[in-house]
Amino acid sequence: MQLSDDMKVLLTSVVGVENDEIFAGSRRVEIDGIPVSIISLEDLVRVKRGSKRPCDLADADELVKINRSR
Repeated sequence: MQLSDDMKVLLTSVVGVENDEIFAGSRRVEIDGIPVSIISLEDLVRVKRGSKRPCDLADADELVKINRSR
């Protein structure tokens, strides 16, 4: 994974999706002048489901429901 010098990584590893896939599918935005990469909804749901923790599985289901209702 190639990152620019000004890019800080908060994400270290996740289950279900490779980091390179997450960065490839992410969206780059600026918040208060700071460039930030935002994980895609699809990848976030995959990560949440991959963790298999009950709270993350519930989050994934809720994210899918919210997205369908838009």
